[in-house]
Amino acid sequence: MTGILALVAFASEKPGRPADGHDGDFRPPMFGQAKGETGPLRVQRHSRCHRMCGPLARDAFAECLEAGEPEDVCYERALTEFEECMLEMCPSYVSCTRNCVHTAKQSFRVCCREGGEVGVCAADAQAAFIDCIEGECLEAPTCPEECRIDAETEFYQCVIDGGEVDVCREASWVSMFVCLDEQCGRGCQIDCRAEAHALLQECLDEGGTMRDCIQAAKVSLVDCLSGCE
Repeated sequence: MTGILALVAFASEKPGRPADGHDGDFRPPMFGQAKGETGPLRVQRHSRCHRMCGPLARDAFAECLEAGEPEDVCYERALTEFEECMLEMCPSYVSCTRNCVHTAKQSFRVCCREGGEVGVCAADAQAAFIDCIEGECLEAPTCPEECRIDAETEFYQCVIDGGEVDVCREASWVSMFVCLDEQCGRGCQIDCRAEAHALLQECLDEGGTMRDCIQAAKVSLVDCLSGCE
């Protein structure tokens, strides 16, 4: 259950249907919660770009499964969707992310070619992707990022402890903004990001698609930031 619940953190997108023979925790690399003791994907906690593109990749994976395609084909399709989103929305990450996506694809293909189970191969590819991103693409988190990391950790722990998702999300958002106020000082840019996130959540709650809602939030963020000194 936690694998499914983890996907709704800070956005209310629904996870895709697992294919026959796999439990609800199966997700392709970088699009869901990491297994074991690692908790939510570390790369998503550091990069807004990955947080925005990950849901689109999950949607592509779910739609592919619904169309009856094999898991390995859907996994490749999701990786492609992720890469295309990064190309459009996060150009500064393009070169590095492309290399890491390629590393993940190679790991997945080699594992499958050698007879590995799709879920096991996906987990191995996930580890390869995370190691590549953290080793080559990410800088140390800023103060606001640290606040968000702490808030996400609080959210996941709340859900794991049996809390309702909406209650846990609200509590974690409160904690994040308290941290921003006390530790970082909430400037114009932080307020703009908060406004964009609120718009994203409102759009999703009203039934909008993840792609359309992200685009609307992006436009709002750009407009708001243009007014910051």
